[in-house]
Amino acid sequence: MALFEIKYRVNTDQLKFVENRESEVYGFFQINFGNQSFGFCPKDQIPLEGSDLLSTWFEQLVEMCLFLSEYDLVIINDISSYNNMFRFRKHKNKLVVIDQLFSENKEGSISTKDIDATIGTIRDFQISQRRLKQVIKSSVLDFTDTLFDSNPEYTVSIRVRKLKDSAERLNS
Repeated sequence: MALFEIKYRVNTDQLKFVENRESEVYGFFQINFGNQSFGFCPKDQIPLEGSDLLSTWFEQLVEMCLFLSEYDLVIINDISSYNNMFRFRKHKNKLVVIDQLFSENKEGSISTKDIDATIGTIRDFQISQRRLKQVIKSSVLDFTDTLFDSNPEYTVSIRVRKLKDSAERLNS
């Protein structure tokens, strides 16, 4: 199986001064599907703050994993695009097949109904359902721990606590 990896970078100095702990956390976000990647995450901290909606990306990925327990197909939106999506389909032997989709037909930020779409450059990427959940769970818990370590006030954020609790429910 090819490598599936989530990378993110948040400006932790910026987190110390956030007044509303329920608001979006911005940064850089990248998903690696083997030798292909989606998004951008620099290796080192750079002066730019990043414009990816990290909280929303992680919320959608966790929700997708929870839906995959009940449905054979889940589609999530690229947070920063109106027509770019990712389809996660259950396949034989507990595999999940991931495709990037482009379509004008949206069902909301997350859907369990397939749509008429063009398949993008990321296509037929296969990963075990167990490994998919492990990577997402680990990334989300690392993200929430980063928030807690950067500013202890995040420990009382309803949004961040809910994200952490949902990720902890992902069983391998």
